[in-house]
Amino acid sequence: MPISSHSHSGQFCKHAFCELEEIVLRAIEVGFTHYGLSEHMPRYEPEDLYEEEIEENMEPSELCCIFEDFVKEARRLQDKYKDKISLIVGFETDVIRKDCFERIKTLKKDLELDYIVGSIHHVDGIPTDISLELYEKAEKLAGGTELLMCQYYDQQYQLLLEVKPEVIGHFDLIRLYRPDFEFTDIIWRKIVRNVDFGISYGALFEINTSGASPSKKLKNPHPHKRVLEYLVESGAKLTLSDDAHGTGDVGFWYNNLSQYLTDNRVTELHYLVPHPQKKVVCRKIVDCLSHPFWTHCREFLEEN
Repeated sequence: MPISSHSHSGQFCKHAFCELEEIVLRAIEVGFTHYGLSEHMPRYEPEDLYEEEIEENMEPSELCCIFEDFVKEARRLQDKYKDKISLIVGFETDVIRKDCFERIKTLKKDLELDYIVGSIHHVDGIPTDISLELYEKAEKLAGGTELLMCQYYDQQYQLLLEVKPEVIGHFDLIRLYRPDFEFTDIIWRKIVRNVDFGISYGALFEINTSGASPSKKLKNPHPHKRVLEYLVESGAKLTLSDDAHGTGDVGFWYNNLSQYLTDNRVTELHYLVPHPQKKVVCRKIVDCLSHPFWTHCREFLEEN
């Protein structure tokens, strides 16, 4: 589909690549009509800085300035390319400690942002999607894989309760370094609880194609097929995201998506559009598998 609800750029994120405008132009080329610009929110404590930020002697205050620059540039691009693509401007969450929930709400309000991608990247303050070493550290602290995943889904639930993000980002990111770990009964109950609550307030759950990257061992987009099956059966609102971190990621794996959606009985997709009073409103695409975007996207990506 010509939609992606979640992306980054190297201009405002140290582990990404390319200028934000390059990302937008590439999205237009691929054939996207709706695209979400959702840079990572700032992290506010020195101990939360990532390695690449420490190497550049950055301070948390700089991350706040960088994020504000992102919002200004994203709004400029939103207006500049409004006749070619519908852009929404928001951010992806980082939940590291309890005060993050208020920071998230304040950030959205103060900068008048359109939407939030609600994601969990840390458990007990430890990043779980950066390296196997850090994952194992979090795993050991939690007392094992099952307990780590339980903490992840409990933290995700708190995020949904406190913030009610419009988009729930890569629902099962915690599987990144344990792709073959089977959901135990207690984990599955937490997954069902989180999905059901997200549905109750109208959240969009993303099918995030970055999970199918060759650099990862998940083999398929987020979320796990069992989770996706439950989402479909429960009538959840599904959206798509390439989670781009550079122009080469824009539309990543979308040439395989129509078949993947068919195989998983996904026939409807949802997306967000700007709205002057409500920031964004949700729109639905029925019979999404027949959309002409698939042909254009497949041909473009194969040629480029």
